[in-house]
Amino acid sequence: MIPESQLALETDAERYIALFHISEALSSCGEPEELARVLGDQLRGLISFDHLDVLILKENSSEIEWHGWGTEPVAF
Repeated sequence: MIPESQLALETDAERYIALFHISEALSSCGEPEELARVLGDQLRGLISFDHLDVLILKENSSEIEWHGWGTEPVAF
C-alpha cells in the first residue's frame, strides 16, 4: 500500500519540485541538529521511512564531524 503523501507525487515534475523545496529548507539550517530534523520532516512528504541517519563529514576528509540519528529515538 502506498501512503497518501506519495500518491500526490506522481510526475517527475512534482518530485523535482518537492526535492527543490527540500534543498531550500536545508539551506536555511544553521546547526547540524536542525538539519537532521528539517531533512526528516521534509522527506516524510516525499518518501516513507522509519529512521534517518545523517553523517556530516569534515571538508576534504572522511572524518565524521557530526552524526545525527533521525527524527525520533530508535527502539532496539
